Amino acid sequence: MKFQMKWAGDVVEKIANVAAGGIANRAANFMVKRAKYHCPVRDGYLSGSIGKMEGGRPGSKMVVATKHYAAPVEFGHTMPNGGFVPPQPFLRLALEETIARWPDLARQGWVEATNVGGTYTGSAHGADLGGHD
Repeated sequence: MKFQMKWAGDVVEKIANVAAGGIANRAANFMVKRAKYHCPVRDGYLSGSIGKMEGGRPGSKMVVATKHYAAPVEFGHTMPNGGFVPPQPFLRLALEETIARWPDLARQGWVEATNVGGTYTGSAHGADLGGHD
């Protein structure tokens, strides 16, 4: 009995980790799309620098804008003549939209990552779910 419970716990943990990665990926993709939509465009370089990368923990994602002037655009900045350029938020707006859509994004990410409703293939998008013989 202990063996079965431990095995079930291991499988559930692995499925949860795969699903968390799928949910993070779905949310990051949505946020990148929305950030590019809201990004002010002069030459397209800032918008082109928006993307996702691996976060600090396995399965986590970060949405970033890698151009050096991304923060001054997002938060506003002063000019050498003392004037102020107001913020033109694009990442914050994208984050707000992602949070508002979180329930749908999480459900879609879970379904994609775990193949819920599909045929069980022994894996979730190539991830080894383990198992015991």
